[in-house]
Amino acid sequence: MELNTISELEPQAPSAEEMEAIEAEIAELAEKAMLVREETERELAQEIEAKFLDRSRKRVNKEAEWVASLALYQGVLNYGQNQYTDAERPFEKRDTKRKPEVNIVARKVDVIVAQNWSSQFAGGNKNWDINALSVQSSEGVTPQEAAIRAEGLEEEIYKQLNHCKYAAHARMAMEDRAILGTGIMKGPTNRLQMKKTYRIDPASGTAIPVVTSHKMPSAIRVDPWLFYPDDTVQTIEECDEGVIEAHPTGKNDFVKLRNREDFRSDVIDEILREDPLNNETRNESMYANFSNNMELWKNKYTHLEYHGPISKDRLGKLGICPAYDTPVDYYYGEVWVCQGKITRIELSNIEGAYSVPYAVDVWQKDPGSIFGIGAPLLMQDNQKVVNVAWQMVLDNGSLSSGPQVIIDKTVLAPQNNTWDVEPWKIWLTTQYGQNVQNAIQYIDVPNRGEQLLAILHEAMSFAEMESGVNLMSQGLQSPTMGDPNATTTAIYNTNSTTINDYKNEQWDDNITQKVIDWMVDWNMQYNPNPNIKADFEVDVKSSTDLRSSELQAKNLEKVSVESAQDPVMGMVINRQNLTKARLSLMNLPSRGIVRSDAEIQAEQEKQAQNPQPDPETMKHEAAMRKLDLEEKELQFKATKEMEQAKMDFEERMRNADVREYEAQAQVLAADLNLRSQMAQLASRDEQGRQKILADLEKAQLQDQTKRFLAGMEHTVKTRNQALKEAEAKQAMKTGEGW
Repeated sequence: MELNTISELEPQAPSAEEMEAIEAEIAELAEKAMLVREETERELAQEIEAKFLDRSRKRVNKEAEWVASLALYQGVLNYGQNQYTDAERPFEKRDTKRKPEVNIVARKVDVIVAQNWSSQFAGGNKNWDINALSVQSSEGVTPQEAAIRAEGLEEEIYKQLNHCKYAAHARMAMEDRAILGTGIMKGPTNRLQMKKTYRIDPASGTAIPVVTSHKMPSAIRVDPWLFYPDDTVQTIEECDEGVIEAHPTGKNDFVKLRNREDFRSDVIDEILREDPLNNETRNESMYANFSNNMELWKNKYTHLEYHGPISKDRLGKLGICPAYDTPVDYYYGEVWVCQGKITRIELSNIEGAYSVPYAVDVWQKDPGSIFGIGAPLLMQDNQKVVNVAWQMVLDNGSLSSGPQVIIDKTVLAPQNNTWDVEPWKIWLTTQYGQNVQNAIQYIDVPNRGEQLLAILHEAMSFAEMESGVNLMSQGLQSPTMGDPNATTTAIYNTNSTTINDYKNEQWDDNITQKVIDWMVDWNMQYNPNPNIKADFEVDVKSSTDLRSSELQAKNLEKVSVESAQDPVMGMVINRQNLTKARLSLMNLPSRGIVRSDAEIQAEQEKQAQNPQPDPETMKHEAAMRKLDLEEKELQFKATKEMEQAKMDFEERMRNADVREYEAQAQVLAADLNLRSQMAQLASRDEQGRQKILADLEKAQLQDQTKRFLAGMEHTVKTRNQALKEAEAKQAMKTGEGW
């Protein structure tokens, strides 16, 4: 009885009919889930495409600003779209009449981009650091170990940014910011890094290429024309309705995406069987019409990339189960849509990210939009004044280059029937006896070039003020500078980059900080190397620090000298980082110049292995060097004393020569006195005069002879005495004569 009860409690295998019912129920549930998923995907795709079309229509005014900015930047090149014909209208007559212009916008915008990029990347080094937090949440990670890991992560991110050409993408974003007013970067996008290696076949010795791939993060520039953020907010951080990025995609591009694991190949095959839909509101066509290439993006699919919140309920219907919990009712995801079909859907690359993977920086803030205002629009009035003033200068110069001619046709007529004033032209009189000189009159037009050029220069000065880019920062003298001198030039050089420094600070806050944060998060989640993972913080250095590089270089040099002389300070200062900072301020890349920690350790071990020199030998060498220095010092003193003796002797000789010249001067004075007396006696009796003359001449000759002999005797004595004194002095000093 008991056994029967137990057997009744044991589970019984379902019958064939029951199995069929269960399988049918499972199939029905799977079919319902598939239908729910398809319906959810269709609704999500339609919702994204509707947002795209709506945002395209609403930002027409902003696009008009972009067109105006590009027209100002391109200047005369912008007339190309009206000057040339195309395949559809080969014989249409275009308006090619235009007046000469002076484009002040393009040069200033180029200077803006060049200065911003130079401040960020020209030194070859980064302007950011990764520091380990003093308190680590990871068990077993000491602050010292965390610091080493921070250095390793910093090196890894530097390589990753180089691989994805971050500097080149940043430069393009800086151009967008300067011209259109908005620069956009996206990251970290997962991309496959292809690496080719070679395997040697042991049998044949042939090198066989082996291609492998691994994930690498990248930060790339996004074209503002193809960027559609939430238009109900003012900043990118507030985009609760997500961001849509349009990708004009050709069939070949879709074929490439089809081979990627993260895209749905079956859906792409369905899209390729359809023709691209022509949307009249597509913003890409507006940009294409602005350029000379009317075929741009023709027959391209509009592939939309959406980043934004997706509700838990919708994710459940789509069969997506997040690996982490969220305190809110949604997750941030990534959805790619084309012609009503989803080609890719997944959660954000960075788990726990509750923001769109875009960083936006503007040149001039537009209070009502995420997009900013470009530098060309700030100078459009001054550009117009410059063009008008320059045209007036040319017109006035043309009119004043020659006179206005007034001809009385009733008196004169040209022989060749043309009224142009030409060389060797023959004119015929139509009235006999009339004065033909009064028939032709010339009126000169006054030249106002100086006054008009003053207007032109004033407009250029206003352009400097409104754009924040003066001629000093372009390597030219500013008209507002006045007479340059050393002090004025130094002040202008210091202040000429103030606006640029401010914009660089803004770029670091809105772009650099986000990009490096992205890279840290990506490596913490995807990088398989555990030796670069800990709790870190990103420190973006101020770009304006580079502007005061001269003062900083001096201070760093002082610190370097003090740390080398003071052992206590040398223990505190990291001389390796100090050297990197000095090289950075010199705009020299420290990478490849400064040794790594491993290289420094190897060098230290090498020096430790080398035997130290014998102390007695070092002492002997020091004594020899001291004796050598003393000998050189004695030789220097002897040479100096000999030179001094020679200078004293020459001085005495010059004094003797002076005395000789004084004696000669006295003789000449006596001669002049004699001639004066002779002139006074010229009126007296000739015989008395001759006698007196003979006596005076005799006395003169005797006096000259005596003076000359006395002077020669004195000179000889003086020279002999000087020689004897010099010889005696030299003998006392050196023990030898000359």
